[in-house]
Amino acid sequence: MSPPAKPEAYLNEFQAAEKLAEAEKAAARPKIELVGDINYMPWVNIEAGKYPKFNVIGGLLIDVPVFEGFALEARENKARKEYQAAAHGLTDAENNILRDVRVAWMAAKTAFERIPPAHQQFLETTKSFQLAQSRYQMGLSSIVELTQAQLNFTRGAIDEIEARIEYQMRCAELDYQMGKLR
Repeated sequence: MSPPAKPEAYLNEFQAAEKLAEAEKAAARPKIELVGDINYMPWVNIEAGKYPKFNVIGGLLIDVPVFEGFALEARENKARKEYQAAAHGLTDAENNILRDVRVAWMAAKTAFERIPPAHQQFLETTKSFQLAQSRYQMGLSSIVELTQAQLNFTRGAIDEIEARIEYQMRCAELDYQMGKLR
């Protein structure tokens, strides 16, 4: 039984690639920033009159990416390709999970359908054993026939128990593939 794929990892990778593609696209746009700084310098000697105690500086930064040598376009294309690859990875992970769940469901269904024939076989071997036991007690058959009937009865019981256990295991595997068990 293989462990189920972790869609959270693929989803996180997809979201990261999406954000990176958006950021690379935004890198080609002009940026305007307002910057400023205020300084307070208590150790400055005010009496000398050379420096004020407070400094205020402000400015406007304009960044227009003009001569980038197509580096921005290349980075945007790379980010877009990574986004597409992550989207395909997410789709593959979803398909793998669906496949694993379907396979586990079919195995559980097959195991469930095996229970009634196994139970019917057990009932028939039980009747056969009871008849062989009665025939042996009346002296109409040998110990070999009784022993063979006991063996068939035991095999029928084992087959029924195995069918029920197989069904329970397949249901547990289905729960695991659906994420109910961790």
